Amino acid sequence: CVCVCVRACASMTPIQCCLLLLSSFFLVSSVSSLPELNDINLLIVTDAHSWISKHIHPDHTPPLDADYGSIASAYLHLQSYASSSGFDVFLLNNGDHVEGSGLSDASVYTTGVHGSDLFPLISMMPFDALNIGNHDLYDDETVAFMEASGFIGGWKGAYLTSNVRNATTGEPVGSRYAVLEGPNSGVKILTFGFLYHMTDHCPSVEVEDPKDTVSQDWFESAVLSAVDDGVSAIVVLSHMDLKDANVEVIISAIRGLASERPELEGMPVQFVTGHTHYRGWAKVDDNSASFEAGHYLDTLGWTSFSTNSSSSSSSSSSSSSS
Repeated sequence: CVCVCVRACASMTPIQCCLLLLSSFFLVSSVSSLPELNDINLLIVTDAHSWISKHIHPDHTPPLDADYGSIASAYLHLQSYASSSGFDVFLLNNGDHVEGSGLSDASVYTTGVHGSDLFPLISMMPFDALNIGNHDLYDDETVAFMEASGFIGGWKGAYLTSNVRNATTGEPVGSRYAVLEGPNSGVKILTFGFLYHMTDHCPSVEVEDPKDTVSQDWFESAVLSAVDDGVSAIVVLSHMDLKDANVEVIISAIRGLASERPELEGMPVQFVTGHTHYRGWAKVDDNSASFEAGHYLDTLGWTSFSTNSSSSSSSSSSSSSS
């Protein structure tokens, strides 16, 4: 079954948003109500908190019961559907992988590490880019495991930590940014991974205030070089509320570079937000929006937009039920 929920934002150009609920049967068995495709199509998970084997939400009928396998299947269905038309779909994870279910928390009593049994399973997912969340940074042992086990390195530059550094080396825990390229369309997306200015993190990391990060030379260089390389849009994975003040800080820094690259004035910028565990959407500017897609695997986000600022586009989010 497919249930429509919460929001349709028809006035947003070029980025619009609505929220859908999808059944696990729909996710695994068919894609009978296929979404509109545009130049850039994003499938989003945020704040799963280790509920990768599903999290029954009894307050919803039918119950929401999709798992990571359901989401992987939906992604493969949508990829096949998109590729037949020359488009691509990108699967994104916006952080907070640990602390929630026994799959994450019970390992504290066996290995001493939150998520030691969880991270190898997440590594099997076909995510195109991932962000880090605050819950992933409360324990030194979790950070050390992500690094030493190869979890971070296994994403080959796609695990993004734009403002999170190793406190000892000063180097980013993951990669500061990545450029995603669609194998069918050739579309290029400059992608960042920001965390709100977290101050109660474990001692092994440092979390920069985003306003300090966007003033650094590497950020300006990344944006300008990406424009020169032909990127069509910017996606900012943002583990923060959809209306967090840092959203405005980041978009202002990007638009401020339009004096050097005029294309940035109207380039689509999609903020994929989270952390506050609800579904919502907010306009950032005429070519930018902020979209938060739930929590505890109750929602699978979908956003789709044109790279032509004169064209309209759509964004949606989905949760699973059977």
